[in-house]
Amino acid sequence: MSKQKSTILMFGVPGAGKGLFSKKISELLNRDHVITSTLLKQIASDPTHPHSEYVRKTMAEGGLVKEEISIEATMGHLLSSKKNSVLDGYPRSIGRWNALVKDVRIDLVFHLTIPTEEMIRRQQSRWVCKICREQYDDRTPEGKAIIKTKKCPKVLKDQNEKPMVCDGELYQRDDATTEAILHRKEVFETETLPLLELVREMERKENRKILYEVDNNKPIIVVLKKILEILIEAGLS
Repeated sequence: MSKQKSTILMFGVPGAGKGLFSKKISELLNRDHVITSTLLKQIASDPTHPHSEYVRKTMAEGGLVKEEISIEATMGHLLSSKKNSVLDGYPRSIGRWNALVKDVRIDLVFHLTIPTEEMIRRQQSRWVCKICREQYDDRTPEGKAIIKTKKCPKVLKDQNEKPMVCDGELYQRDDATTEAILHRKEVFETETLPLLELVREMERKENRKILYEVDNNKPIIVVLKKILEILIEAGLS
């Protein structure tokens, strides 16, 4: 039986650019940009949801939500959405992968790579909006000016489709220390990187190119051009 929904996956160590390029691809292809942590926050803020209290407490304590709840939240959204998707940093385990490929076709998988030194620099210079999740880099003049205000200037649309300034508070992760960043890299390499072998196995089984490694230690416009070329080659753009 053919699968009704399809997705593009974005893998990479912390700071590799998954959020940035997932968002750009979703806008270009009119796809749903799916971030599992955002879905879990929605559950936590919904008092009628059966897992609301557990998810809220777990996330507040900085813990990891049970895998089955993460799968339920993500797959429920993917299968109910009217659009195909771009998954930002998901799946992160074999269990999540198996649940995903059971019902959703994998169009492409991008593995974004950057040197460890650059990964640390990016993580420690990144500021994020609490509302719209827009990111700002304090290494650039524009980023520095925006971060100084501590408010997000991005223009959004309200419920009536009228332009409005986000004005969300900007923040930096509490665990943006070199030790914590290297630990997250180690977790990625131990738990998520092995999934790429499952992607290669899928390539052999389906006799098509799926996995693309993209060097993201280059200017954004160069990386985006490379990604667009891949999307065109795959017949997705």
